[in-house]
Amino acid sequence: MTGRGRISTNAAYQLFAQVGVLALNLVASPLIVHGLGLEAYGLLVLVGVTTNYFGFVELGLGRATIQVLAQHRTRGENDEFREVFWTASAAYLALSVVGAVALVVAAPWIVKSVLAVSPAFVPQAIHAFWIGAAGLVVTMQRDVASSVTTAMERFDLIGRLTLFIGLLQTVVNVGLVLWGFPLTGVMLGGLAVQGLALAVYWVIAFAVTPKLRPLCIQLSRLRGLLRFGGYVTVSQVVGPLLVHSEKVFIGAFATVQQLPYYAVPYNLSWALTAVPTSLVSVIYPALVRLRAQGDAAGVRETVRRSTRYVFVALLGPVVILVVYAREILTVWMGADFAVQASGCLRILAIAVLANVMAWPAYQLLHAAGRADLTARYHVVELVIHIPASILLISQLGVLGAAIAWLLRVAIDSALLLRAAAEVAGMPAHFLAREMFGRAVGVAVLLLPFLWILRGVAGAGSRAGAALSLGAIGVCYVAPVVWLGLGREEHRTILTAIRALMARPERTRG
Repeated sequence: MTGRGRISTNAAYQLFAQVGVLALNLVASPLIVHGLGLEAYGLLVLVGVTTNYFGFVELGLGRATIQVLAQHRTRGENDEFREVFWTASAAYLALSVVGAVALVVAAPWIVKSVLAVSPAFVPQAIHAFWIGAAGLVVTMQRDVASSVTTAMERFDLIGRLTLFIGLLQTVVNVGLVLWGFPLTGVMLGGLAVQGLALAVYWVIAFAVTPKLRPLCIQLSRLRGLLRFGGYVTVSQVVGPLLVHSEKVFIGAFATVQQLPYYAVPYNLSWALTAVPTSLVSVIYPALVRLRAQGDAAGVRETVRRSTRYVFVALLGPVVILVVYAREILTVWMGADFAVQASGCLRILAIAVLANVMAWPAYQLLHAAGRADLTARYHVVELVIHIPASILLISQLGVLGAAIAWLLRVAIDSALLLRAAAEVAGMPAHFLAREMFGRAVGVAVLLLPFLWILRGVAGAGSRAGAALSLGAIGVCYVAPVVWLGLGREEHRTILTAIRALMARPERTRG
């Protein structure tokens, strides 16, 4: 399978897995939030944010490893492929241990001096950060193992494993909460699941690439990876601050108990990224391969179509969340929660659309080795975003955090789209034109339909309200997506679905 068919089929595998995990999270989130309590759930969110931030110690090796492995795989350079993999694995292990130790040392200070944690929760919060430190080592090793399947474009395997691990993680989390385990018990269960994922990814890496043996570490390979990864490291240091700093500011300048009113809408709106995540995760190695083959036209076409797919796929769901924010949160989390969080959900849904429409552009810049541009953009954005977030949160609370995030991602997307158009040799307005076409017209024409039905949406029992909201959503989103795409895109989607259902045989290597 080559060209557009390979990309679309891989995206279908990823989408199937992402939607499955999303459905599981939507069912599990109310049980976990109410089972743990607002403060414990807020701590769970903050531990995840902090652990992800300490992941910057990988120094950009993840992106660099996938890029270099994909290049060697395209050229059939098996020895070089093996050397890069083992060198990256050893570097990841050393760096993750450094990050874990730093997180263990910093945990008491973070809990006692940065976060507004109630005294009764302080010991459990510190232990939670220690568990997160162990999780950092496990997840970084899992990432380097998964880089093999990503570089090989074996997203059929990645999709199946993602769905399996997501199902297992959900069952473990909900089971531990229902059995009365505290936050640390739930986190230990999650750590065990991630350890299993690590083991499976290592088995898969050796299965799809038997020539990974014997172990071989070359410091010269590490220097090459770090040259590319240096700018990626800047983004990894700054990026989590841009994405998650408002959560920390809510916990610091307000209270941890208020954080769920932002975190839950954020997670719900972020769930819309299942489609763009599925797509951009497969186009990065594909763009590296196309550039290695000298196919400039293929690069432009891949970025153009990906940008269009992302925007059209998310436009309808975003409109649904904006119009029915109160009703959706009432059905999902309860009426009292919806009163506090519906404003955040509306703003964050728009912010997600503004953010993801530049994801294909971001992948192109990294595939082209221009991580320096994204790093510079992130530094500039940080200088603006941090004081804006503090000001808006202090004045408007969680609603101010949502506004600050929207402003930041709008600036980021504008910069990325312009830079990607230049790198691909397209007019600056070309990618933006891909997004504002028939899909917007259809969405606007069908908008009265949503307002007319708003009076009946969410009425009745919780199950009945959920069904009515789901039916309205499908009736609105389906025509926006289908009519917003052209005939050629329809054929590409149908081809991917048929290939997914047929489960074609894939060869090794």
